[in-house]
Amino acid sequence: MALKSDGTVVAWGGNGSGESTVPANLTGVIAIAAGYRYSLAIVATPNLIQAPFITDQPVNQTAQVGASAIFTVAATGTQPLSYQWQFNGKLIAGANSPTLTLDFVSAANSGSYSVVVSNPYGSTTSATAVLTTSIPIEFGAATLSPTVDETTPSVAGASQLKTWTGSEFSSTATPNRNLETVVLTHGWIPAIGPLPLTGGIDGWPTDMAKALNSQQINVNIVAWDWGTVAESFPCSPGTAAGHTPSQGQQLGAALYVALGTSYSHPVHFIGHSLGTLVNAAAANYLHGPSQGYDSGKTQMTLFDYAEIATGLGCIGFFDMVFFSSPSGSQTYYQPLPQQFAWADNYISLVGTLHCPAAANAANVILSVGIPTFELNPVSFVGDVESFHAYPTEWYEDTIANPGESAMGFRWSFEDGGITGCPTCGGTVYLQAQTGDEFDLNQIYWGDAESLLSERFQSYHSFAQEELAMLGIGVDTAVASGLVTGTAYAAATAWNFVLNLRTSFQSGSSQGRSPGKPVPLGGPNGGTSTIPAYARIALTFPANALSMSFDFIVQNDGENETFAVALDGTNVLSTSVAALETNVDLNSGPIDVSSYAGETVEFFAGLVGGTSTNVSVTVTNFVVYNASQPLLQSQAVDTNFVVSWPISAQDFGLEATDNLTNCWNAVTDSPAIVNFQYTITNQISGGSRFYRLRKE
Repeated sequence: MALKSDGTVVAWGGNGSGESTVPANLTGVIAIAAGYRYSLAIVATPNLIQAPFITDQPVNQTAQVGASAIFTVAATGTQPLSYQWQFNGKLIAGANSPTLTLDFVSAANSGSYSVVVSNPYGSTTSATAVLTTSIPIEFGAATLSPTVDETTPSVAGASQLKTWTGSEFSSTATPNRNLETVVLTHGWIPAIGPLPLTGGIDGWPTDMAKALNSQQINVNIVAWDWGTVAESFPCSPGTAAGHTPSQGQQLGAALYVALGTSYSHPVHFIGHSLGTLVNAAAANYLHGPSQGYDSGKTQMTLFDYAEIATGLGCIGFFDMVFFSSPSGSQTYYQPLPQQFAWADNYISLVGTLHCPAAANAANVILSVGIPTFELNPVSFVGDVESFHAYPTEWYEDTIANPGESAMGFRWSFEDGGITGCPTCGGTVYLQAQTGDEFDLNQIYWGDAESLLSERFQSYHSFAQEELAMLGIGVDTAVASGLVTGTAYAAATAWNFVLNLRTSFQSGSSQGRSPGKPVPLGGPNGGTSTIPAYARIALTFPANALSMSFDFIVQNDGENETFAVALDGTNVLSTSVAALETNVDLNSGPIDVSSYAGETVEFFAGLVGGTSTNVSVTVTNFVVYNASQPLLQSQAVDTNFVVSWPISAQDFGLEATDNLTNCWNAVTDSPAIVNFQYTITNQISGGSRFYRLRKE
């Protein structure tokens, strides 16, 4: 049996007892059931008595003072239904419809709203919806124009762009402007103190340059060395990710200088992990109206791109490791530029499928070396690191064997071009388990999504088992601070909305009122648009680490830049044309530790363009503090063991024999045990006190 949307029934199959015979004129059916030699249809009674039932609850609202707020409810039940809205539990006179509209709200309207729906047969009360009001900040006419330091990222030193000489990358060598160019950009470098756990430019970029050289590929090979800011603590990749937009613009600017204003040869960007985000920002810069590089000659190769790391602190990192799966980023960091000729995306540990509707991208899921449970947790971490790096090794192998696989180096500008290359369109390649790393099979998009989801679930199981090997449960680890350490904790949220909108430069002309907008270049009009910018004094908490905010772009910009600065120094600069419109974006973490405890000027502006109606709305300013690390101690036999999280790198251990005496630094080098710095001392006579002090 089947119940159709129009309230009629269809039946088929055995009919020994008439169970498949639908009575004539059977309508108004609301439910059906069937079993061995019987069938049942429940018909709605036209005059069924029914008490009110709420189908759509009112939802929370946010409104600026002076604006309107609207609450709605939907309910069913025997008519007529009556409505009575309440504010903080008290009746609102005259509020007797499914919609409650509050005009010209003030702070006094902030609170809880609910509605009672009733009829002669009963009543029901809705869920509570909260109205939050905010006071818009009024800005007078800006008299101080934006400075170069506020609107432009700091210029990269020439040493960051390095050119391959045939044996090494050199900051003094220069690329040949008559050759194609390959750009190699390394990714995130997890580090504990001064000890990096992975290589930067001296890792896979050097190996790949050697591989290209060995095949006598006659192209420029350059690498971007952003290692100084790519390093962060192993559980906080978001710190490094926060630098990718500015690093991308600096890479683009450096390439523009090195290759020249009239460069017309193909550029192939190859990036790993967070390096893919740097490359995308660089490509957007080069494709901009001021530089004018041809996007049709730009290829993007992604090695396990790490867009998921944007905004990820220690808490979010371990939540992903133990519980959740990656999802689409809400930040403006993207692994692909707005326009490009073709992209090949190689997925191993954390990458995801890209762009199912795009005809100019293809995906490859690699499987060789996927992490599995290890008796030694250190070996498991090594397996994870190796699998994340595997796409760089696989692609390097295809340089020497370009015809052996359906994907890889064979579809690059430098090996003959991308004509006839595989396209996405819902198609994905999966590395076969045949022992031949080049063996790729085509699979359906939905199957690929399921496979990657299952892969992440297996990571969670393995990670939890590895902790269990150490005698640590996930809940215990989080509660004790073993994995959170100096985790970010929201400290301050500034409740204001900043609206920035460009407009025409006004003048006077015949046929319109003085001061009204005129088209750019119109009679007696201005020659440029009026930039939109504002300055606000912000006071940061004493232990502030980072801040973030949401923003949304409306209307298409031309060559405007959305710039943000703190204390006169640019911290975010991105082309408006490279941003999606009408989509909520997030700035990602912005380092504010140097401003902790200070009041500094926050600058935001739309500058440098010719659009007359582009706008950016900035909201949800949040500052994050570092929670204090937990110092623990215990007696073990005749020893006294002191431990604290390894994430507390900027804290030092001090001790004293008497609280009235001075504290002295403990000079013993700590061991690392179970994610903890650990110092063991033999118990001796007298008291001894320990503390952690921020250095």
